[in-house]
Amino acid sequence: MPKQVRFPDTFLDYIPEPRCGHTEYQCKLAESFSRNVALVPPIYALLKVTDRCPSGCSYCAHAGRNDISSDSDTPTLKGTLQQIAEAGCVSVNFTGGEPLVRGDLADLGRHARELGLYSILLTNGSLIRHRLKEITEGGFQLVIVSLDSLDPEKYRSTRGVPLAPVLHGIDLLRQIGPVPPHISITSVVTRSNVDELSSLVEYFSQRGIGVQFTPYHHNGKSKDDMLSPRAPERYRSAIVDLKRLKASGSGVLNSEAYLDHFCNFNFDRRSLPAGYRCYSSYTTLYIDAQRNVRACWSGGMPVVGNLRSQSLKDTIASPQMRAARRRVRDLRCEGCWLLCTAEISLRWQ
Repeated sequence: MPKQVRFPDTFLDYIPEPRCGHTEYQCKLAESFSRNVALVPPIYALLKVTDRCPSGCSYCAHAGRNDISSDSDTPTLKGTLQQIAEAGCVSVNFTGGEPLVRGDLADLGRHARELGLYSILLTNGSLIRHRLKEITEGGFQLVIVSLDSLDPEKYRSTRGVPLAPVLHGIDLLRQIGPVPPHISITSVVTRSNVDELSSLVEYFSQRGIGVQFTPYHHNGKSKDDMLSPRAPERYRSAIVDLKRLKASGSGVLNSEAYLDHFCNFNFDRRSLPAGYRCYSSYTTLYIDAQRNVRACWSGGMPVVGNLRSQSLKDTIASPQMRAARRRVRDLRCEGCWLLCTAEISLRWQ
């Protein structure tokens, strides 16, 4: 591992603090939660710019989708970015589907930067080598690559595409100059790769890249499948190893609190820590490719508005959003331990 690399506690540390400062935001967020009144702006927006994706990930609803009909055009998405900035967000995550299937991503990334938004690209990595110029010109400050295994056969089995182009794309990202983006890896932990987690961390740490892990969430399915967790002792051992690596300074970009509950969630999907408060409906905006706005990333949560017919500002203040926030607050939801809900909530506990 390069001596000069000092990894943050979580990937969220790459993102700027709220404009009012950490302490004030934390206090107002706690009051917002107790009163179910939005006294703070959302600071992190996940914006789906497409549902299309060339990969065939076995756990993803976007696998192999190629319908362009729901994609918004460039001016529309620029208008959405404007509304995100006006809502008080400090960062936007361009996600999908696979964002790199769009031909205007550089334009959208530049526009986000012009609006003062910290610009994040979440990609499966398969198109990086073809779209490096657009990534560079877009000025993305953080590129998160989704990757679950360094074993080519396992990777293809889970993702339906080859691994080598993804690793090549990551190497190319590291060579962007004069200031390369921060790069991190996000990895879904399944029965297939649970014994590889330490290897993933060590491989990418040596390249100055951190890794964040998330449990397998079954894509809304209640029944187990070939990726569902088995053998709790394997999971416990894997998490112990990750915590050891994190303590040693390697690039594990999960908080200890997140890792502490990782095994429990895998074997009891309704399990959440005692006293846990989900702040996702306050801290985070979720806007899908159809421009629906939700209080949570979960498809099981109701749509609270659509930007075709209502502004984002009005949607955030709407009775529908307040009702959805109450539902999240009371944990009347599917229950999850996602990075964009649990990790960001733990940051403000």
